[in-house]
Amino acid sequence: MTGGYTDVPEERLRAHRGAVTDPEDFDLFWADTTGAARLAGWPVRAEPVATGLTTVEVYDVTFAGYAGQPVRAWLRLPHGAPRPLPTVVQYAGYGGCRPPRPAARRIDRRGRAGPRRRGAARLSHAGPAAEGRRRPRRRRPAPGRPS
Repeated sequence: MTGGYTDVPEERLRAHRGAVTDPEDFDLFWADTTGAARLAGWPVRAEPVATGLTTVEVYDVTFAGYAGQPVRAWLRLPHGAPRPLPTVVQYAGYGGCRPPRPAARRIDRRGRAGPRRRGAARLSHAGPAAEGRRRPRRRRPAPGRPS
């Protein structure tokens, strides 16, 4: 197979075996590493965070990583949804950090979140419709152009 694995039949993908082999001490290494992490760890802490969002519950989560180092994350759950729920885990990558605290975003007329722009409504507990739409400012003609 040259190139990627797109459009390869499922049976071929399931039968594929890579050329990389595990080192002889692979299982021992991971048993030692995970055992040490368990000994250095502590119970997961999940503290609710007030964000102003009404459809999402947000928690500030901290758990033990390698050698007991704290790992921090945001846990976002649909408000009032029955548990357990499917999960998506995103990593910032080596040396990365978690993004700032989730918060209510400003929503423009087209329903897009982002920086404040002309005609945007601020999202509140009751939603953008409760606050009404702001009337866009009049555009001024560019200097030297007729209006």
